Amino acid sequence: MRPRRRTQRPEARERPISNRRSGLLRLLLLDASPSAVTVLAALAFWGGLFTLVGLAFSRVFFARIEPLVERAFWSLALAPSGFPDHRAFYSYEFRWIALFGLLLTATGIVLRVSQCPIYIGATPPIAQDAPCAARRKCKINLALRVPAWEVLAVLVLVVDLVAFGAGFNPAVDPKLLDYTPPVVEFLRQDTSLWRYATFTPPGTTKTMNANSGMLYDLQTIAGYDSIFPAQYADYMALIEPQDELLYNRIASLRTWSALDSPLLDMLNVKYILTEVEIPNPAKYRLVYQDRAVRVYENLGVLPRAFTLPASAAVFAKDVAEALRTYDVHRYVVLDAGCEPATSSPQPASPVSQTITRYTLNEVFVDVAVSEPSWLVLGDSHFPGWRAFVRPQGASEDAEREVAICRANGNFRAVYLEPGAWTVRFKYSPDSVKIGAFITFVAGMVLLFLVGLYLWRFFYRETDEGDTVRRVAKNSLAPIVLNLFNRAIEMAFAALMARILGPVGNGRYATAVNIYLWFDMIANFGLDTVPDAGGGPAAGANVGALPDHQRAAVCALCGRVASPGRLPGGLAIPGGSSGLRDHLGHRASLSGAVARKPGLWTGCALSGP
Repeated sequence: MRPRRRTQRPEARERPISNRRSGLLRLLLLDASPSAVTVLAALAFWGGLFTLVGLAFSRVFFARIEPLVERAFWSLALAPSGFPDHRAFYSYEFRWIALFGLLLTATGIVLRVSQCPIYIGATPPIAQDAPCAARRKCKINLALRVPAWEVLAVLVLVVDLVAFGAGFNPAVDPKLLDYTPPVVEFLRQDTSLWRYATFTPPGTTKTMNANSGMLYDLQTIAGYDSIFPAQYADYMALIEPQDELLYNRIASLRTWSALDSPLLDMLNVKYILTEVEIPNPAKYRLVYQDRAVRVYENLGVLPRAFTLPASAAVFAKDVAEALRTYDVHRYVVLDAGCEPATSSPQPASPVSQTITRYTLNEVFVDVAVSEPSWLVLGDSHFPGWRAFVRPQGASEDAEREVAICRANGNFRAVYLEPGAWTVRFKYSPDSVKIGAFITFVAGMVLLFLVGLYLWRFFYRETDEGDTVRRVAKNSLAPIVLNLFNRAIEMAFAALMARILGPVGNGRYATAVNIYLWFDMIANFGLDTVPDAGGGPAAGANVGALPDHQRAAVCALCGRVASPGRLPGGLAIPGGSSGLRDHLGHRASLSGAVARKPGLWTGCALSGP
């Protein structure tokens, strides 16, 4: 009899297939359960790995894929201008694609580890009956432990940034900075205040290219800057058209007519650097020449600071048209609205004035004029600049602030009466002061929040805590908070002093004190009248006053009245010291009362 062949059930045949599918899925998901994070981790890991493998194969079989690389090279718009051929292009991109594959693989590993309960600085469990100190230490250690994936993420990010930034900025041998060109050594011999300009007509190179003079502390009128005032760009456009504004540049001079513009003289341009000859001996004199460059002195340059009589002032709504009409050597063009305004301007000759101190944020000018005049400073006008005038030889206490007008479309000017004066220009914008104050307050708030967090983290109320510890806490907390409050008050006082100035600060304090006194006197007879028997109604009326009035009344009662007695038959137990005992603090006439919760109930006055 033939034995019967055993047949497998369908479920048994499908089980190995299902197991293989499940094993493949877990392999693809890096031995993790399906979720959004694990799927993203798998995509990053396997994508980076396949990138590295494909890159390795491309290098091994480069001869076969070279036509494809060359076709891709020529299809890119700017690749031929950046690389000599497709091989150089492939070599350059090989490194970056390999770095991309490594970082992508590392990102997948970090995401996968984030799903594992792996910690750095883990603490073994502690018994429930352990001492309190041990339990507290265990809690701190548990709070300080860090998940391993966070550390790995930071490392991957650091590697990414370093690999990208290392060598990104070009570098040269710093010894090149020790070399000073001969033309710069010549220009440094002139220790007065002046600026230079470069003249680069077509066919010449960029002599003293943009911002080169900054290396040698030389001031120029052109160059590169991320942000510059529109009024300056408009002024330079009156000299010659500006076609490099798209590149954040004020262009060097390139037209011969620009050399004859009086607006160039107004910029205090004393020297012109160029490679060509300037055939204008009436205005430009050759003072230096070598194989690379020539230097011409501008004989018509205006000084950095000069005065013109008030009769030479032109007040114009269209400043550009006025600058084309009036010679800035003989007139000063002011914006409409500057005072005092004059009519029928008359030409005059500028008088040079002495600059005694010149810094980026402050300029001192000694001026002597025999008639009302305008002092013009050849520096750009901008909001935030302030001007102060005092007699020559006087201290800063004698200063008074004067208005600054915009002169000749870009510069600063102040009006002066006849006499000898010292004019101080100071850049002090309120936006910087307010920003500094807000930054300070934000820093103090952040410090307070950090301290509060640390306090709540390390300090715990316990039954076995001793009295000394509790008293220390209750004593230190008010002291620290009071110091914190005083620091903010000091910063606000400094801000107010900087904004208002010495004179304005004194006027503000006087106005506040006068208001408080009149407010106190006006309300004293209306709001604090005691009843006929001098009973508790008096204390209730005082308690109904606002805080600053209560402080002023209490201070007045304690300092003016005789010890222990008040007008109207009221008495203070223990005199002024009894008043302080009732209040728990001292009151000041300014109304700045350090209020304690639950202690302030008026002056706590009582009848006899």
